[in-house]
Amino acid sequence: MAGSRGRPRSFDKQEVLEQALGLFWRRGYLGTSYQDLCAETGLTKPSLYAAYGNKEKTFLAALDLYVSRYVQPGIEGLKNEHDPREAIHRLLVETAKALTAQDTPPGCMIATNAACVEAPDISLTIADAIKAAAEMTVKSISTCLANAQATGQIPLNANIDALTAFYGTLITGLSGMAKQGTPQLELMQAVDVAMQVWPSEPPD
Repeated sequence: MAGSRGRPRSFDKQEVLEQALGLFWRRGYLGTSYQDLCAETGLTKPSLYAAYGNKEKTFLAALDLYVSRYVQPGIEGLKNEHDPREAIHRLLVETAKALTAQDTPPGCMIATNAACVEAPDISLTIADAIKAAAEMTVKSISTCLANAQATGQIPLNANIDALTAFYGTLITGLSGMAKQGTPQLELMQAVDVAMQVWPSEPPD
């Protein structure tokens, strides 16, 4: 048909973003080229650019999708659970499950990209976006613990900053272990041990 010559083929923008997310999750921002994105999505460069823009913009869209799908639910759980110990425990358990899910790459997409924020060829926009995403859960843990201490659910002598660093470091460690193929059961065992440091009132 004369009228169809040169017409770009249609595609599902959401599906394209899912494919881009998977690629950035597995290879990281630095390990993914625009050509890789085209090969993964099956789109030409003009079509991919029309959908999400350049590599940087495509990554930012994929990061936003990751945060909304995999990070934000955990943060909401910390806000809505009245028992702070249960809130932290549930966050860690769900994190371990997500890191080892069969339908997604192992590990954490944010952690996969965190190492590249100091690279000389990374833009400030990308570096800041990765740093902000990495800080979201840690800040929520800190808020959860501080509120618990203010309401008497955690002893006043508990070191909230140290606890926040401990659980934040644990999450990063769980991601690294999952990336290396550590079974979910072992991650769950690490979570169980981690909960043993939960602060309690000192004996009289």
